[in-house]
Amino acid sequence: MNIEHTEINGFQIDKFNQYDLAEGKSQGDCPLCSSDRKPKNQKAKCASYDWDRGLGTCHNCNSSFQLHTYKRKGKAEKVYLKPEPYILQTPGTKVEEWFKNRGISKKTLDDLRINEGPEFMPQTGKTENVIKFNYFMGGELTNIKSRDGRKNFKLHKGA
Repeated sequence: MNIEHTEINGFQIDKFNQYDLAEGKSQGDCPLCSSDRKPKNQKAKCASYDWDRGLGTCHNCNSSFQLHTYKRKGKAEKVYLKPEPYILQTPGTKVEEWFKNRGISKKTLDDLRINEGPEFMPQTGKTENVIKFNYFMGGELTNIKSRDGRKNFKLHKGA
């Protein structure tokens, strides 16, 4: 990597020319689709390279790609806080009717584990009865989005 190839627009370059393309050329083959093309078309110059911006564009597969990889700015790891698991209670009939009027069945509510319960809402400054949209990843509760009757929303802090 040459000394002038250390950053682009304030982003530190980690690996210059990550696909080993013909450096400095404005056109060449696409690293994303050229290997999948018919043998007679594999070396066709279907991509344009913009080395100053670090971007490439393929005119065959209509994809954009980064010519380089970049170093991460700031802290590498963010720590997320998961909400405390709680017993999911089925929503009441009022909530079921509200969803039914919007074309959403009870089965969908059950499948997505949507429920209701009390939650402090900062917009109103008090505890409200809310609909809770529970987000799961790998069977583990990762976030909860709460919505009250006035369309105020709240996500679990730090999740």
